[in-house]
Amino acid sequence: MSRTRGEGADSRTRRQNAGMFGGDPDRVPARALTMGVGTILDARELLLLATGRAKAAILAKAVEGPITA
Repeated sequence: MSRTRGEGADSRTRRQNAGMFGGDPDRVPARALTMGVGTILDARELLLLATGRAKAAILAKAVEGPITA
């Protein structure tokens, strides 16, 4: 039941996300928002946005596939 909050991005996270910022970890924002399950479950409406062809299959599975643990 975690809630939405700001989080600092450690060096590992910034390296992992560098590809979305021209390959430069220093360009990755040092802070990000994380949305917890509690916030999602309380929402009356949700908008899910995913960019990039590589995300299409997993997004389709998440939205259209069976509910699993």
